[in-house]
Amino acid sequence: MDLFKSNDLIGQAVIDLEPMFEDADLAKRPMALSKDYYDDFLKKEKNWDSLTFVTDEPRQFWVNLTAKGEKG
Repeated sequence: MDLFKSNDLIGQAVIDLEPMFEDADLAKRPMALSKDYYDDFLKKEKNWDSLTFVTDEPRQFWVNLTAKGEKG
């Protein structure tokens, strides 16, 4: 019996990228969702608190998910 396959959807997240688009427009340059950018700006200024970065890879992150119907 196979519980999961490589193409099974096991989670979903919605990330509001509007603050990054606004920054990219103001800075007139591309923006990357890096650990430094998240810690220095998005977490403090935009109250984002739902990402957990993998310590070895600063551009890889986990999105904290809750069970269906569970409040944050």
